[in-house]
Amino acid sequence: MQVIGLTRFSFATIGGFQIQHDTLEDHIAYLYGQQRMEERFTYFEHLCLPALKRQSHPDFTLAVLACSEMPAQYLERLQDLLTDLPQARLFLRPPANHRAVMEEIIGLCKRENAEWIAHFRMDDDDAVALNFIEDVHDLFPRLRPMAELKQQLGLDYTNGYALRKGDAGLEINTRQKANWTPAQVIFLPASDTRTHVHLPHQKLNQLIPTVTLPHPLMFVRTQNGSNDSGDVFPKHFAPMEDEHRRKLKFRFGVNVKEFRQAIERL
Repeated sequence: MQVIGLTRFSFATIGGFQIQHDTLEDHIAYLYGQQRMEERFTYFEHLCLPALKRQSHPDFTLAVLACSEMPAQYLERLQDLLTDLPQARLFLRPPANHRAVMEEIIGLCKRENAEWIAHFRMDDDDAVALNFIEDVHDLFPRLRPMAELKQQLGLDYTNGYALRKGDAGLEINTRQKANWTPAQVIFLPASDTRTHVHLPHQKLNQLIPTVTLPHPLMFVRTQNGSNDSGDVFPKHFAPMEDEHRRKLKFRFGVNVKEFRQAIERL
């Protein structure tokens, strides 16, 4: 079984996002506005990447999709951040339908001898726990009979944090939330050309058989000025406490002080 993650880093897609623009030019101008890009890089560098770089099981591939229209200074910055993540493969593509592009690049990442693929989506402003990949590898032998019976199977870790920048600093909400993107896995035969984006994450358990795991704490999902998640976040957040800081550090590899300072500079 091969584990493949997918990150769309400010890819200029035709469809696939809730925020829409009248023209492709307007969409590209929005994507690469300075304020938005600084926010995306801040979350990517200080929240998303630390956990991926310190996974307890190194056997995974992360396909990072960026747009050929991305300004050079941002592309160079992205490449620099991925330098010490050997599992990352960066793909540059022109604006296109996102499902077709995802199908292509995931196909390029599949090993010839792979029988099953564990697909996960890694948004650039979210995080998974340090043992996420290890847990997926460990669970699959027990889940494989059901996956083979149905030729598809979802795995949904539902315990995590919602996080946002508040007036007084970082604020947090502990969540039990099904069908959120981070730490959601779809097992498909390697011959199946579908990817995670072909099955809408918000109703995965209505589309395919899905195993739900309410423990352990496995994800962080952020609410910020430029994500595209719609009205799915809790209404009430609380100031971060020492317990949250410890778990962000030891469970997700986040340097909370540096993360907070970077967020405050936005």
